[in-house]
Amino acid sequence: MKPVFSLVIIMLLSFPVFAQLLDDKFEVLINKCSEIFHDGYKCATYIDLAAYVQSLDKDVATGIIKKYAETSKYEDQIIILTKMLFVPANNDSLRRPYIGGALFFGKTTYYDWPSEPIEIIDNIPFLITGGYFLGGLAESASDYFEYCLKNGKWTENVYKTKTPEEYKNALDLLIKSDKWNAELSGYEKNFFVRQI
Repeated sequence: MKPVFSLVIIMLLSFPVFAQLLDDKFEVLINKCSEIFHDGYKCATYIDLAAYVQSLDKDVATGIIKKYAETSKYEDQIIILTKMLFVPANNDSLRRPYIGGALFFGKTTYYDWPSEPIEIIDNIPFLITGGYFLGGLAESASDYFEYCLKNGKWTENVYKTKTPEEYKNALDLLIKSDKWNAELSGYEKNFFVRQI
């Protein structure tokens, strides 16, 4: 009788953690986030996802992200979320995800965008690549998340809902950035405008 009782106690104690790993709200939010190659990328959906993750206990949050990363269903979304949540643990930098050769705008390069595939301006994650070309197999989101978990630290940035004015101000900073080595075309500017 004691072994059965002990098993029931263990199951009851572990249920809240297990239940949080099967997180319905995370699922709803990540489903609203587009892939990198999709023209419908919206900063707000990623902010909502990151804000929710930050509202959780850090260990629970990392457990949820690991679980979803292991499904291979949300590769791009997990990579973007990872770039939002982790920063270098020291003065070094976190390497880029190995997901292909990035196509940048305005004659910029990897050097200009250390947080590629996004650029975070006032806690707003703009997608800064027009896509990727890949000659082999891309690194999995699960592997990249594990790399950042091991080599980075949780960001101190706090993600929260932004006002239209905050989006516009961040967009202006991005478009007027001195990083651009060539003037952005109308198409390129619209690429960023559509994200807000």
